[in-house]
Order: sequence, then structure tokens, then C-alpha cells
Amino acid sequence: MKFDFYPPECNLKAWEEADQTRIKALFDQQCKGKQSCTFKFRQLDLPDTYCILPQSTAANWQFVILSSCSASSVSLGFDNLKASKSVIGIVVVIFDLVITFIFWCSMLALKKIQQVEQSEI
Repeated sequence: MKFDFYPPECNLKAWEEADQTRIKALFDQQCKGKQSCTFKFRQLDLPDTYCILPQSTAANWQFVILSSCSASSVSLGFDNLKASKSVIGIVVVIFDLVITFIFWCSMLALKKIQQVEQSEI
């Protein structure tokens, strides 16, 4: 999970690990496993030392939290058959090499056919 805060007066780099853990726990509680969600938090959830919001202009402040998820394996659709991304990458590379070899062989055959055609003309 990546946190970006606007305005820049919120110094995210100065946050301690405990602050990050607290926000991440709130995020996991409200949004983990969902396609989309509205992440709600209070001023008290932010570390006061590094990000103080004036109450009079709080409506103008914007917090952006970007989250992405990833899976280490891909379901192939056959009776819970899964393959890791590294295995899929190796299979793709092998097929790429096979296709390249077939293309190279066809170019050699084409050259031979052209030589035969040239000799017949």
C-alpha cells in the first residue's frame, strides 16, 4: 500500500512504522478484499507531529491512498489447478523460443526454394 498526502505539509517520510501500521490496519479493516471502498479515518488517526490539519479548512484537504493487490499464482480453471507466475513466465519464454526456431527453419526452407526457382528460370 502506498500513501500520498496532499497538501505537502503532511510529511509522510517522517512517519514512524507504528503510524504506518495503524493506518494500514484501518485500511485492512475497511477495504481489504474489496474491489472498491471508501476509506474513512479521523484526524486522530494521523500522527499529529507530522500532519496537522486546521479544522477550519479540513474540507479542502485531500488524502489519496493508493492500494494494489497481487497474487503469486494464477488459476487455470481445471479442478483448482494453479500455476505460479514464474512457471507461466518460463512456459511463455519456451514457446517464444519454439516459435522463433520454427520461423528460422521456414526462412531456411524459403531460401532453398528460392535457389531452386532461380536455377529453373
